[in-house]
Amino acid sequence: MEKRNQKALFGWIILTVSIASAVAVYFITGLSWIFLSILIINILAVMLFRKQFSRNALAICRILIGLLFIFSGFVKGVDPMGTIFKMEEYMGAYGTEWAISLAPLAAIVMILLEFSLGCFALFNIKPKLTTIGVGIMMVGFTILTFVDAIANPVSDCGCFGDAVKMSNWQTFYKNLVIDAILLVLILNYGKLKTRNSNILQFSIGGFIVVLFLGMEIHAYYNMPIIDFLPWKVGEKAIQDERLPVQFYYTVENKNTGEKIERLYDKSLMADMVDSTWQANWKMGTRRDVDPNEYKHNLRIVDGYNHDITSSLLEADYPLLIATIYNIDKSHKKALERLKLLQEELQKDDEYYLIMLVAGSSEEAQLFAENYDLNFPVYTADDVEVKMMNRSNPGLLLLKNKIVQDKWDYHHIPDYNLIKKIHTK
Repeated sequence: MEKRNQKALFGWIILTVSIASAVAVYFITGLSWIFLSILIINILAVMLFRKQFSRNALAICRILIGLLFIFSGFVKGVDPMGTIFKMEEYMGAYGTEWAISLAPLAAIVMILLEFSLGCFALFNIKPKLTTIGVGIMMVGFTILTFVDAIANPVSDCGCFGDAVKMSNWQTFYKNLVIDAILLVLILNYGKLKTRNSNILQFSIGGFIVVLFLGMEIHAYYNMPIIDFLPWKVGEKAIQDERLPVQFYYTVENKNTGEKIERLYDKSLMADMVDSTWQANWKMGTRRDVDPNEYKHNLRIVDGYNHDITSSLLEADYPLLIATIYNIDKSHKKALERLKLLQEELQKDDEYYLIMLVAGSSEEAQLFAENYDLNFPVYTADDVEVKMMNRSNPGLLLLKNKIVQDKWDYHHIPDYNLIKKIHTK
C-alpha cells in the first residue's frame, strides 16, 4: 500500500507542475527556451510515469480538460462571428481563400465539438470516445499554434474568442500544458470508465449538443449573447479626461552628424529660436506619442483622408453609427431601413447618423451612390468595424461617449425606439 502511494506521488507531482505551468503561461508572452524545455520535459515525464497516476488524478485530469474546453467553446459560442472572422483571417494568411465560404459552417461545428467534448469530459460521458475526440482536436490545435508561434501569420489565434487575448507563443505553451494533462488520460485509456447507463449518457449528450447549437445559431443571426468587445453596451468609446499627446523631434548636429530625440517642450522651443543653436542643429522628423490607453484602434477617415475620429466620438449630440464590414454582402433591406430612419431623424436635429464602411474612400463613395444613401459615409479599418458590430450592416447608438445600444440588421430600430432609448 505504501509503495503504491509512493508511485502515485510522482503522478501528483507531474500534475502539479502542469497546473503551475498553466499559470506561468500568463506571464511568458514570447519564446522562452527554458519554459519550453520545462513543458516538453513534463510531457516526457507523463510518458515515463504513465502508470503512476491514481484514479483520483485521472478524474482531476478529466475535469480540467472538461472545464477548459467548456470555457473555450462557450466564449466562442456566444459570439460565433468572431471565430468566423478569425477563420477567414487564417484562410487568407495560408492562401486558402477558396475555402472562406466554408468558414461559417466550419466555425460553428468546431465550436460545437469543443464545447460538447468539454461537457462530455466533465460529466464523464463516453470517456474513451471523448478522450479520442479531444486528442484529435488537440493534435490539430498544437500543430497549428506551433506554426503560428514560428511564422506569426496572425497576431492572435482566437482560441478564447475575444474574452482572453494571448500571444501565439502563449497559445502554443497553453496547448502543450493541455497535451500533458490529456496524455495522462490517453496513456491510461483502459482505466477510463463510467457508471452511467448508455441511455443516460446519450440523453445528456444529446441535450447538450442541441441546446448549445441553438444558442450558437441564435448568436450567429443576431447580436453576441455576451459581448466581450470594446464596443459593448455601456462601454466608453473615448476617455473623459485625456493626457496631452507628446511630440518628439529628431534633431541633428550639423557638424558631427549626431542625431538625438528631444521632447517638444519649453526647453526645445527656447532652443529653436536661439541663433547659436540654429547654427549647430537642424530639426528632423517628428514622432507622436499618445500616453492614453484606448480599448480600440478606430480611425474614422473622411473622403479627403482626414482623421475625424475625435470630432465624432467626442460630440455632445447622440451619434448613430451604421457599420458595413463587407460591401458585397450587405443586407439590402436593412440599408433601406437605415434610409428610412435617416428621413425620420431629419425631423429632429438632435440626432446624427453616419455610416462606416470597411474599404477605400472611392469604394465607400461608390457604395453610397449605388444605394442613394442620404447620410455621410466614412471609412475605417475592417477589423475595427467588425469589433463595433458583428452585423452587416449593424447600428450603434453613442451618447456622451458611451455605447447606449446596438442592433443587428434584423432589428434596425425606427425613430420612436431611438427616441425612447435616448430619453431614458
